[in-house]
Amino acid sequence: MVNYLNGGPGSEAVTRMSFSSPSRRESRTAVGVELPVLVDPDNRKRIIVDVAHLS
Repeated sequence: MVNYLNGGPGSEAVTRMSFSSPSRRESRTAVGVELPVLVDPDNRKRIIVDVAHLS
């Protein structure tokens, strides 16, 4: 689910990611984990994980 900071309606999204280790995959894909994303305002279907803001 993508929730927009401007308060717009949320939408579902699918992403594919690769990970450098099993532990990194586990920490990023655990139930309830929220990932910061960037959404292309001209194409709301283009969504990427904002790796600069991952903790």
